[in-house]
Amino acid sequence: MLPSADLTDPATFADDSYEANGGTPDLIVTAQMPSACTLDACAALVRALHTNRSAPFELKFKHWQRASQQPQTRELAHRAGRELRQALVSVVDANRYSLERAEWERRWIGPALERFPLGSPLGDRLRSMRSRWDDDALAASSVARRIEYWMPGADIEPEGRPTSHNLRIDLARSNAALADVFERDRQRSLFREHAARFRFMDAAGVMVEMLRPSLVVVRCFDEGNRTSIDRIRVRRERLHEIVRSHDAARGAPAPRLGGTAEAPSHSTLPVQAADVAAGLARRWYREPDGVKRLVDEFARVVVNGTILK
Repeated sequence: MLPSADLTDPATFADDSYEANGGTPDLIVTAQMPSACTLDACAALVRALHTNRSAPFELKFKHWQRASQQPQTRELAHRAGRELRQALVSVVDANRYSLERAEWERRWIGPALERFPLGSPLGDRLRSMRSRWDDDALAASSVARRIEYWMPGADIEPEGRPTSHNLRIDLARSNAALADVFERDRQRSLFREHAARFRFMDAAGVMVEMLRPSLVVVRCFDEGNRTSIDRIRVRRERLHEIVRSHDAARGAPAPRLGGTAEAPSHSTLPVQAADVAAGLARRWYREPDGVKRLVDEFARVVVNGTILK
């Protein structure tokens, strides 16, 4: 649960949309709502749909879909939909690597496996690599890895390897939680300021300044996947330690770190709004021009770690 001391800090609230169908989902969409967003229409929609006051009600994407088709709630649902455009949408789509995977299989793994049978050390190693190819590709393109690239020697990844299902949820959520590190206007401003003050570019020093506003934010996620929340917490704590060490070397006070926590969706309207936004984004993403639709509709968009908007 969110510590009460953190409630005065800026916060984000996130939820996910995917179809597992008994296996690992290829597509996961996380939507993240900022605490400063306006959700008056969403609140009004909850009141309109919560007709049985004796039972709890939680707004979900399916409720919004139904309301958008009913004459008495259609306009209210459309107004709520416009509020959802304030969301940051993070997409993890393993299918975007299908062409690269097929080429890798044809040129390297397939011929190698013909030479090394099942049970041989190298053959088993190659088969393990093949089974993890999608997840390794998704992890390599994550926002966290991009931060590590800018800070040589930094290692912020948690130990251990979760299941493929949990890893993909972790990446979708983590990409959302860290995307604002690369806020473009701030990034340009910091590089211009750094170039004016110093003879040589210190990319790691610029990254420290880019990290500060993101680390203060409290990151809240819908209940149900502690693995992803714990892994995001570890990344943020390690990034905070890098910033703290940088400041300590200059005699500056330690920066504040916002919490990383679960937020109960049944009592947290921004999490309910994130659920609807994630479901809507997943539906739009599957359209022929899905990525363009997301960029047109939402405030910020991240696809497989690439920040598009």
